[in-house]
Amino acid sequence: MLALPRAHRFVPALVAIAATVAAATAVVAPLPAAGAHPLRAARTSERTTYAVNRPLCQDAARPGEFRCYAVERQPATAATPGAYRLAGKYGSGPAHGYTPAELARAYGYDPSLAVHQTVAVVDWYDDPNVLADLNAFDRTYHLPAETAHSFRKVNQDGHATPLPARSRRAATEIVLDVQAVRAVCHRCRILLVEANGPTAADLAAAENTAARLGADEISNSFGGLERGASRRLVAAFHHPGVVVVASTGDEGWLGWDLANVGYWTDGQASFPASDPDVIAVGGTTLRLTDDGSRASETVWNNDGADNAAGAGSPGGALGASGGGCSGRFAAGSWQWHAPGFAALKCGADGRHRMTADLAVVADPETGFDVRDSFGHPSRAGGWLTVGGTSLSAPLVAGMYALAGGSGGSAYPAASLYVNQVRRPHAAFDVVTGGNGYCGGEPDLAQCMAAVAARPSAFGNNPNGITGEPLDCSFRRDGVSVSRAPLPGPQCNAGPGLDGPSGLGAPVGLGLFRPTSALGRVDGLRRVVRHRVHTWRAALRARVPGTSFTGFAWNWGDGTTTRGTAAAAKHAYRRPGRYQIRMTASDSLHQVVVRTALVRVTR
Repeated sequence: MLALPRAHRFVPALVAIAATVAAATAVVAPLPAAGAHPLRAARTSERTTYAVNRPLCQDAARPGEFRCYAVERQPATAATPGAYRLAGKYGSGPAHGYTPAELARAYGYDPSLAVHQTVAVVDWYDDPNVLADLNAFDRTYHLPAETAHSFRKVNQDGHATPLPARSRRAATEIVLDVQAVRAVCHRCRILLVEANGPTAADLAAAENTAARLGADEISNSFGGLERGASRRLVAAFHHPGVVVVASTGDEGWLGWDLANVGYWTDGQASFPASDPDVIAVGGTTLRLTDDGSRASETVWNNDGADNAAGAGSPGGALGASGGGCSGRFAAGSWQWHAPGFAALKCGADGRHRMTADLAVVADPETGFDVRDSFGHPSRAGGWLTVGGTSLSAPLVAGMYALAGGSGGSAYPAASLYVNQVRRPHAAFDVVTGGNGYCGGEPDLAQCMAAVAARPSAFGNNPNGITGEPLDCSFRRDGVSVSRAPLPGPQCNAGPGLDGPSGLGAPVGLGLFRPTSALGRVDGLRRVVRHRVHTWRAALRARVPGTSFTGFAWNWGDGTTTRGTAAAAKHAYRRPGRYQIRMTASDSLHQVVVRTALVRVTR
């Protein structure tokens, strides 16, 4: 079972702040008039509009449970603790967050592509209004109404009934996940799997159900501690050929958001994002030009110049994209071979998993507008703006679906790294900001002084802070600046691969195109025991010039054969039915898995 830190529970003072936020009223800017440019209209009317960011799952997690990573942009007044102006941060949605069209324009994809993909969303508890709200979302953006084919809701065992207990708190996370997928992929099938609760056992069951029911992509907007995760839990996220996506979290680099306000923190990357079987998605702040295209994209970090964690969050944390080196999992070969990975220095061997793989919008100050009539029945029209890396994961799952899914790759994350080299223009390199101690702050002296002034930042934090506060390195005017031994790319963005944003943000769908080999295992499907037979890996590389460097054959009878040849011989001793599992590695550091069934007779 996963154990979450004590810091994830509200203390009374924080509850009081949250109550103040909930009671606050706001001056909400009107929707733009017909014919007016939506972004310009919003920016001219937002001068008296304030907001505060409220983590939706801050006080929901208990030991042995996961937490969600949704952060609501809540209306506020200028007097609300942590309030900020919304100047320049509007989209043109009903609650002034981003719309499906704005996201499509910013990231350069066509959301109306005709694809035959099923995107599963795994959440916990039940939202009885999820389909009604999805249809309202569709009407608002002139999308087709949902049908029994386009949307399906099941429990963690895959049945329509009984559904889990209803939860208003969980409803906002559910509608965010579902509507974010629909925003990106208008014609995908959506499968919502509702777990009984946020426990490891329930979510493992739901994850396996999503794969069993034919999901091509599975979106997971939640996380917990990687230490203590059972083999059964880890196995639930291992589905070769399925794109499994997870959020990196909202607590900054290895939970620094919690540590720097005096909380005890776990010092771990969020699981399942830290699992190399999973595509880990970090969060950015995305700003648009007046014509709706990407103006800039930086690491999401709302914690202020000294990363004080709490400026915009009643809980005192959950204001920056998560990430960090895994303390448990080795990196996939495709990641540790990537240019720039060695500089991350993940683990003693330099080959531990780094989250994230890529990043997209998560900042709730801009956010994404969702319809939630169950979780927020009193909100005008049921519309609100939500962010956090809970937004990032379903957006990327939808982009994978538009690109056609895994294409048969056992580990779809590998294609990201291959494509980033082959198609460098398919990624927008996020080079600004950070999610660590100084959050990419360019004035190192000012940041370090502010961190040093907080005694609570030392002694209670297992991230390695002792004596003088550590800092992530960064580059100023082309010169490397550092006052600490910790490698900067782990928590500060920079050219190429880095910890907070991975390979960067997508430009179109080029990053997601399948690059692993096509093919099958050839050979007899019915053989005689004790007789030697030959099977061949009939593989064809998608990327010209790719060669296969090694093959492993698991014969299903407890024996294996390894070598560099694409063919292997084997004799079965006992009759029965066996599954042959062939695993091939290629020169692009990808792994291909193919299976075949064989019947052995006397």
